[in-house]
Amino acid sequence: MAFIGGLWLVRSEDKRIVDERSQKIGSYGTAYSWYVTFMAVILFFWMDMLDLLKVQISTILGVLMFLMIGSALFFQWYYNRRGGTSTDEKWGGMVVCRHA
Repeated sequence: MAFIGGLWLVRSEDKRIVDERSQKIGSYGTAYSWYVTFMAVILFFWMDMLDLLKVQISTILGVLMFLMIGSALFFQWYYNRRGGTSTDEKWGGMVVCRHA
């Protein structure tokens, strides 16, 4: 992870796409990833409390790590493919946030 982070920092400024749309997609993707991961933590908690699941903590942490990364990539891909996170009828999506 540190290697990939270093590569991201080293790449030139002209290759980075930084506009409002891509920042918003990144924010929404990360936020939804956090929600999915939080729900997984709650699910694992209750499965442990009800003795439905017996696994080591390292397994749970590994699943959560890959879930968070994978869901962030998925949601960012989804919103990028959809054309953005716009909530008006132009995109045909559900209403998440509407500014007056």
